[in-house]
Amino acid sequence: MGPKFLIDECLPKSMVSICEKQHLDAVHIRILGLSGIPDEKVISLAKKEKRILITRDMDFSNLLDYPIKSHCGLIVMRMPDDFTALEINRLLDSFLMDVELNEIRNTLTIIEPKRYRIRRKDLD
Repeated sequence: MGPKFLIDECLPKSMVSICEKQHLDAVHIRILGLSGIPDEKVISLAKKEKRILITRDMDFSNLLDYPIKSHCGLIVMRMPDDFTALEINRLLDSFLMDVELNEIRNTLTIIEPKRYRIRRKDLD
């Protein structure tokens, strides 16, 4: 079974359908009625439900605050502020088709428009 995802409120709700199209379990913070909760509660929910958090919030890419071993996985989407929901969804869709999904568990993944990076270990 593939990984499960929690999509942060800073990303479009339509991203859930991108995941579902690829037969992946995904929920969105806003659909859960949890808009505005602090980052600590977002990551706590993701950990509790064993979900990989997909976010645009660069704070989550800080390995000192969110060590790799402390969560099920983080995907941080780094893109221009003017990206539309369609462009964001295309970026995620392309990534999900390109990557071996089991490789992103317990990692920090940074997705950018023309590349992605997967970090598997914490800073030493």
